[in-house]
Amino acid sequence: MATLSTYEEDQQNPSSSSRKPFNALLDPSNPLGFLEPVFDFVSRETDLFKSDYGVGEVNALVRKVKEKVYNAKEESPQAY
Repeated sequence: MATLSTYEEDQQNPSSSSRKPFNALLDPSNPLGFLEPVFDFVSRETDLFKSDYGVGEVNALVRKVKEKVYNAKEESPQAY
């Protein structure tokens, strides 16, 4: 299992006042169990999902990652 632990506030960086702590565990056998708290956190702390634009951006990111995985699989079928 991997741990994603993001930023602690940095008093020396003026832009850090907008940073929020986040912590989640990634269980490779349950990736959606990791993504749900990620999206919950983002929806609470930002306005990303308050418009269709944000949803479209997330969908575009998912398509981009899916394409990257597909291309890597095509280049090296033994890796997957």
